[in-house]
Amino acid sequence: QAVRKGHHIFIPLDRSESEIGKPLSLPRSRRADVEKALIAMGLPEARARDSAALARRSLGALRRKIAIDSGILIPEWSKPDVARFLIPVLLAGIWDKENISDREAIAHLSGQEYSKLQESLIQWSYKPDPPVRLVDRAWMMAAREDSWLLLARYITEDDLERFEAAILDVLGELDPQVELSVSERLSGSIRGIALKHSGYLRVGLAESLALMATFSDQYPSITMKGQAWADRIVRRLLDRSSDWHLWASLSPVLPLLAEAAPEIFLEIVEHDLSKPSPILVNLFRDAKYDLGQTSPHTYLLWALEVLAWSPEYLRQSSLLLAKLAHLDPGGNLANRPINSLREIFLIWHPCTAVNLEDRMKVLDAIRHKEPQVAWDLFVKLLPSTHDVAHST
Repeated sequence: QAVRKGHHIFIPLDRSESEIGKPLSLPRSRRADVEKALIAMGLPEARARDSAALARRSLGALRRKIAIDSGILIPEWSKPDVARFLIPVLLAGIWDKENISDREAIAHLSGQEYSKLQESLIQWSYKPDPPVRLVDRAWMMAAREDSWLLLARYITEDDLERFEAAILDVLGELDPQVELSVSERLSGSIRGIALKHSGYLRVGLAESLALMATFSDQYPSITMKGQAWADRIVRRLLDRSSDWHLWASLSPVLPLLAEAAPEIFLEIVEHDLSKPSPILVNLFRDAKYDLGQTSPHTYLLWALEVLAWSPEYLRQSSLLLAKLAHLDPGGNLANRPINSLREIFLIWHPCTAVNLEDRMKVLDAIRHKEPQVAWDLFVKLLPSTHDVAHST
């Protein structure tokens, strides 16, 4: 009847259904287009930007996020008889299916053979509103925050114990490349001098720690809250560092570890910087110029910058940055502790959610603890005719 009246009819098919006639294959939505459409619908710009990123990963998750009643959109994979299979995938987040060590870690995390897990993943990746996606060589949860909200209630103590073991094994590995130059690292990768596990899995596990803490009250089956588990795991991981090598190996995930267990992270950094010879000073590896050079100290600065956004942690993170500025041996990178402090406290572009009065109190504390650093910082905060700021 609709066709007779001149309408076009579109029947949505998921990938598990056979094609009828000549289907139109819709490409993945472009983030900018989705953001523009959501703003036109009346969503605030910041929310539209976050939702557009979610739409790229999972339209089903986007529908649940913006629905008036999200209860009517509960997917099949979040029901009890299916959800338990997805828990190890939820905890891992993402991994490289071609990496043997990654597959072994996922098998230990799931308590079953990897081949069986992968069979189920392939089946679910073709379902409507799929919980998992395979992109190139990486298996991943389609939308992590959405999945945690739907699945976290099924996590058990046994799951978390296996997760803790996976964190200590994967993130506790020392990177054999940390003392190599850029050119040596390039050839070292070819010669197999690299971490056993992929960067995907390392970041995925660290993100899971942060999500576990964020959704701290979502686990009715466990005795400790998610934040307590995150604190325990981060402490056990960082307490294994007898020298700077583990910190350097962990550098890409330090901001996530700080977000997962801020009090533990700040306590351990403060304890080290109070020693006569802090091991964290060794993270400054950019004294000698090297094209394409990075330095692990950058990630430590970013971790403290993340915590500086919080009214609860601005004072302690800023004092630690001031201590690092005092100890900074100098180098070729622009990422210096003093510059982190400038970005945080710049009057016309502050990178913290703390009000001006309380920011002034923290600056006073820096002035008492590190007067020379405070002087350098105050000079950098003075207005000029032309200035540039960067978001942390």
